[in-house]
Amino acid sequence: MQWDRSHHVQMFVQSAELRLLSVSDDPQLELHCDLSNIARGSCVISLRSGAVIGTSSIGQLHIPIDRPLMRAQVTLANNRFTQLVDLCRFSHPRPIALVLQLTTPLAISSHGDLRVDQPMDIDVDDMSWAIPLI
Repeated sequence: MQWDRSHHVQMFVQSAELRLLSVSDDPQLELHCDLSNIARGSCVISLRSGAVIGTSSIGQLHIPIDRPLMRAQVTLANNRFTQLVDLCRFSHPRPIALVLQLTTPLAISSHGDLRVDQPMDIDVDDMSWAIPLI
């Protein structure tokens, strides 16, 4: 089997929840996503607001070896976080698509199989969105 290297994980948002964890913590936007460039997988992304200026990564993606559920922690600038919370409040004609850009490439087959030999924690460089309007 041939393996391609990809620095991206593509997914579609299936549900979004605003989590208020305690009185002192800032809210989190938790996204439950189905992967689109990797077969048989999903990802839960916890978005927080905060300062990201001058950092080399905006978060981290954890890929376990024993189950097809990735978890990501991402920090967004305060204004971007607020904008995304507002956009997630509306019903869209199609699921919102997002892409995590990773510092370390993943090995993905042409069939969408992900090769994972051990649990991985990979830095997230960037995150892009496609939000359907009509």
